[in-house]
Amino acid sequence: MEFLLRVVAAVAAVAHLMFAFRETVGWSTGFVEQVAPDWAQRSRNHAEFDRQVDWAAPLAANMAGYNLALAIGFVWLAVAGTAVAGTLGVFLAIFLLIAAFAAWRTGVMLGAWIQGGLGIILLLLVM
Repeated sequence: MEFLLRVVAAVAAVAHLMFAFRETVGWSTGFVEQVAPDWAQRSRNHAEFDRQVDWAAPLAANMAGYNLALAIGFVWLAVAGTAVAGTLGVFLAIFLLIAAFAAWRTGVMLGAWIQGGLGIILLLLVM
């Protein structure tokens, strides 16, 4: 069980590092169209969508900060294992489930599935 906990934590750390990268360096219209196609469809035209994506860049960078903090927590959990699973592990699992709900609510289904799936698995491992 400890090995699986460490693997799930490591996968979550990598995922959140990737989220942070895409929300900063990789933030673009193409990326947003890929992960949130509903957002692109709601825009009246491509120029409007480009402006909206540019406007949202500072907000995405803010989210990247949260994802970096989560990645640090997941690395900590992967290294410490069951020694911190009852506190840090539960906190991170609940955080993932809340983040998954927020992603689902805002139409970012890939993020909802990744964070929700990892959150459920992690919660089962730390309980």
